[in-house]
Amino acid sequence: MSGWNLSPRRTNCDRPLRRVVISGGTHGNERNGVMLAKSYAQRALRFDTFELSTLESNTAAMQANTRYVDVDMNRCFT
Repeated sequence: MSGWNLSPRRTNCDRPLRRVVISGGTHGNERNGVMLAKSYAQRALRFDTFELSTLESNTAAMQANTRYVDVDMNRCFT
């Protein structure tokens, strides 16, 4: 793994995270994230330091089996 930066990530938040959301389906034709989110939801994992939730996003694109319907979500962020 040479060349990988494994240092802890920093956030602009000065307090511990209390909630984490795993969102699957951002790109409707990419199913790995959906399967991962469903797997976590089925296992009902519990953590001492934060609450974990799962979410299926972009369901219209998932049903159409296309990357997006109206707007490519990659183009929504700077």
